[in-house]
Amino acid sequence: MFFNGKYRVLKKMHYVSDQQGIIERYMKESDSWAAHLENTKNAIIQSAIGKGTENCAILGSGWLLDIPVEFLCRHFKKVYLFDVIHPTQIKHKLHKVENVILVEQDITGGAIQEFYDSVIMFKSMGRRKELSEFIFEGFHYPIEFDFIASVNILNQLDILLIDYLKEYNLYSEEELNQLRISIQQKHFDTLTVGKSCLITDYEELILDNKNQLEKTNPLVYIQLPKEKIIKNWQWQFDHQTYYPGKNLIFNVTALEI
Repeated sequence: MFFNGKYRVLKKMHYVSDQQGIIERYMKESDSWAAHLENTKNAIIQSAIGKGTENCAILGSGWLLDIPVEFLCRHFKKVYLFDVIHPTQIKHKLHKVENVILVEQDITGGAIQEFYDSVIMFKSMGRRKELSEFIFEGFHYPIEFDFIASVNILNQLDILLIDYLKEYNLYSEEELNQLRISIQQKHFDTLTVGKSCLITDYEELILDNKNQLEKTNPLVYIQLPKEKIIKNWQWQFDHQTYYPGKNLIFNVTALEI
């Protein structure tokens, strides 16, 4: 375990329920998600070709809906799948695949524990942790990878953490945005240049029931290098339930770093 009482912490911070919510939403929206999932898989394949063939890392493997696992297993000698917690069904599905290694790791490099401890400190001591005291190192693992793909995870890294802090009204919106930026920038900076692919939804579009645009919200708070973009597309994420009575679309980008 990467921190004490791992499952209890992840459950309390809604990582477990969020992961289950993803597969439940997919079951309802599978037809609408199909193009996004295919675009993601194709971007990973396109970026992986021409790299080395020893080790690859997939950050945010989740339910493997958007991961071209069969291609990766053919192309690389070892395929490392990273997530904060792997679904039991995925562990069972892959346990006999010899060149797949499942790694449960906080790929922010410690932000989950930092945020959790900050709330515990406030509850027990009444002291608010200052922004400068938050320490997280981004993604690290003690082997060299020929290819790293960060898959639809960049904007997800901060969401549950920020929502957890919001429950306790410890920080202003400006301070929360600073934390968002720090988490996302650290993730981007720890992707190996020349060997990495980043795929992320970066903006949400909220539409009314007649599909007229009502609101646009940013999801990524750092500057992504436009010259590195290999493809943009839209993800038809949800109809009428995430925002009741509204439709939700994500703008997605894929970059080779």
